[in-house]
Amino acid sequence: MMVFFLVMSAISQHKSGHQTNMKPIIFLYLLGTFVSALVAVVASFMFPVTLTFAEGAENVTPPGGVVEVLKALLINVVDNPVKALFNANYIRILSWALILGFALKNAPDSTKTIISHFSEALTKIVRWFIKFAPLGIMGLVFDSIATSGIKVLLSYGQLLAVLIGCMVFIAALNSSTDALFTATAEFAKLRKEGKEIVI
Repeated sequence: MMVFFLVMSAISQHKSGHQTNMKPIIFLYLLGTFVSALVAVVASFMFPVTLTFAEGAENVTPPGGVVEVLKALLINVVDNPVKALFNANYIRILSWALILGFALKNAPDSTKTIISHFSEALTKIVRWFIKFAPLGIMGLVFDSIATSGIKVLLSYGQLLAVLIGCMVFIAALNSSTDALFTATAEFAKLRKEGKEIVI
């Protein structure tokens, strides 16, 4: 719900003709997402971890191919927005937020202000829930120990080590990529303005 209102508010409040410089941000986001997925897959093959679960999902069939996935994605985009929020279907929520955001672009400022205040309120509520997240994690760990024994902590420790290793590697890579991209953009800007570059 928070994503729905944040995206809708951002799209509806964008003024035509204003430069947003979103192209490099989207490029860096897509690059970071792809590299993160690649690192996660490589790390999962290099350091395989076996987890013990109480019970597995049954009667679940994977999609038959790419065409089936794309067809389901297209159907999900145009599905009911209330159903999307109820089922937490991210693709539907994003698509309806974009549609409503574009539809509300010419709405009065009072309407846009209400949407903005509502998205800020939802953000505050989510922050409150995040503060209680450690209690939920502690409950999950206690439940796992109670059902599977203390040995389950070893596999969780291995998984945690792999996750933290991936996050540290990606954080360092993202920082260096961002620094390189920013420095290149600054040099291009200075060169365009005709200023002398001193290294």
